[in-house]
Amino acid sequence: MIESLLLATKFTRQSVAALERALLLMPGHADRIGVLHVVDPDVSVALVLGVGGSPPPILTEWLDVRLPEGLARPEVLIRKGDPHSEILATADARDDDLIVLGSSRPQGLLAGLRGSTIERVLRGGTRPVLSVRQPPQGPYRRILIASDLSGSSGFAAQTALRLGLLRDARIHLVHAVDDEAGAEVGQAEAELRAFAARPDIGLPDGIEVSVLAGSPQTALRSAMDGLAPDLVILGTGGHSGLRRLVLGSVAEDLLAWLPVDVLVVPPEPEL
Repeated sequence: MIESLLLATKFTRQSVAALERALLLMPGHADRIGVLHVVDPDVSVALVLGVGGSPPPILTEWLDVRLPEGLARPEVLIRKGDPHSEILATADARDDDLIVLGSSRPQGLLAGLRGSTIERVLRGGTRPVLSVRQPPQGPYRRILIASDLSGSSGFAAQTALRLGLLRDARIHLVHAVDDEAGAEVGQAEAELRAFAARPDIGLPDGIEVSVLAGSPQTALRSAMDGLAPDLVILGTGGHSGLRRLVLGSVAEDLLAWLPVDVLVVPPEPEL
């Protein structure tokens, strides 16, 4: 379960969807949500704060019109500096379980990936990041997990389970192989089913699995067409170099077209 989460906002349309998703993830516990707004390093924080150093009216009003009546208000946080650095530092200080970001690029999740705030948060952080791409219609019901059968893929699935994101959802595990050889596909499917059943991962029974020939991009596109998920889960740092994939140029091709929310989970911290 999520004990606390950090929502970074820019007051955009995507930020509204991200707030609505954060409230769904923390039902009845909005006070455990940190709503962070980062101001430019050249702007004095005092200029955006309210009377006596209180949260700025624009932010409290933005929250109040969107919070159900009687619900405790999230903690409002104003920081000055580089957005990704302040997001990471604030999440570390609060020990948040999840960072939630609204996508600022409606045409694609990580279009123009390099240098973006989300890219820098993923590159520099150790906490899972949820990029909200669409207004929520309720809890996630159809979830696609991309797997390369590595420990990182297992940790991503474990993290989603721990956060409560897989509850009551239809789950589809997808793996890509390089060619269409029947023996390879059959072996990979057996390995994927064994992966899904691993007790250390703890996934629920009844998960659907698919092994699709082609690149990860092709496999995800095919799986998206069949499942129409409302959440895609990606682990980073697996056998296929998925951390490099997520943070490198291939990601622009793989993720730019995704119209749904994406949870990106960094590698498990080393002991």
